[in-house]
Amino acid sequence: IEWFLISHPDHIKHVLIDHARNYIRGRSSDRARVLVGDSIVTTDGDVWRPLRRIAQPAFHRQSIAAMGEMMTRYTTEMVDQWARRVETSGTFDVSTEIQQVTLRIIGQALFSVDLQDDAGVISDAVPVALEWASGMTNPFRLPSAIPTPANRRFIRAMKVFETFVFETLAARQEAVEAPHDLMSMLLEAVDPDTGEGLSHVQIRNEMLTYLLAGHETSANTLVWLFYMLSRHPGIARRVDDELRRELGGAVPTVDQLDRLVYLEQVLLETMRLYPVAWMVLREVVSEDRIGGFTIPAKAWVMVAPYVTHRRPDIWENPEGFDPDRFAPGTPDPPPCAYFPFMAGLHKCVGQPLAMMEMKLIVATVMQRCWLDLVPGFDPELEAGLTLRPRHGMMVRPRWRDTAG
Repeated sequence: IEWFLISHPDHIKHVLIDHARNYIRGRSSDRARVLVGDSIVTTDGDVWRPLRRIAQPAFHRQSIAAMGEMMTRYTTEMVDQWARRVETSGTFDVSTEIQQVTLRIIGQALFSVDLQDDAGVISDAVPVALEWASGMTNPFRLPSAIPTPANRRFIRAMKVFETFVFETLAARQEAVEAPHDLMSMLLEAVDPDTGEGLSHVQIRNEMLTYLLAGHETSANTLVWLFYMLSRHPGIARRVDDELRRELGGAVPTVDQLDRLVYLEQVLLETMRLYPVAWMVLREVVSEDRIGGFTIPAKAWVMVAPYVTHRRPDIWENPEGFDPDRFAPGTPDPPPCAYFPFMAGLHKCVGQPLAMMEMKLIVATVMQRCWLDLVPGFDPELEAGLTLRPRHGMMVRPRWRDTAG
């Protein structure tokens, strides 16, 4: 297989938007397909289209606005546990904590299930599954049917996910009155051409997709954001000043989010430097030309936001953390120069939910404490299916009465 890395915005637009039908997920989605089967993130065309149409209403602004109180409540419970559990000068891995709270949020938001008791088990299984899927391109790895230690860990992790899915489905089918959430939409969906609903396998695939992708991406973005705030205390103080001015110490609400302008800038800049979906692959259907190069059929094209977001011909001081790049009134970057949620037909359907969730979590946490990186701790990037800190993110909370 021939591989091509493209990073210029014009070439990315060519692949993801202008000629998207010639650049399909195809075999390039095999790593994700191991985890979630044929789903909204691994398919194209006639298979993908109805799945996208079913999910779209679940992420409309009016649908997600009602979830804000739940998000801040779960976040407040998490910070309350820190206050009880972390002794003075104590430290903890904020990566684990954020993974669990975003998992609870996605479980409640999309499936109306509180995963409080299961969040730890499920979130522990996620890196195991992602690491195994990321290594699929290793030609020396033994097939999953052979019980190597890594294969056995992967099978146990998948068992955790599937137990959640099938138990949740069984409980929903026995319920007298079902909430109007994504799971209900999947169960009630009917193909207008055939009159058939989704099979249990299809529903399982979609639930696994949203469970894994829906919390993993937001959680890792938040962990990188808290890391950057710890590294840049002046920027952290500007966020804190805005929260004091706009919220006055109160728990944030969805209606107040539009006033948190600088916080959104910080979030956007974090996603520029640390786009969790750091690269995607596309398989070429028919031979094409990009930037003077011939791209043969069956080749794989790699589109990497991590690379494009750091191009010095697009971004001044590209390695620097500067939220003012996204300040109101500044020129927008060229099309496809900034695309943390991808672009084109397959742009992330959950973007509105993710943005709302991340802003509410940051505002809720910072109303209570700052998170200082443990001195000497240097996070290591792990670039697998997502961009995550390999050994977590060790922090020490600095509570509000000492944060000033």
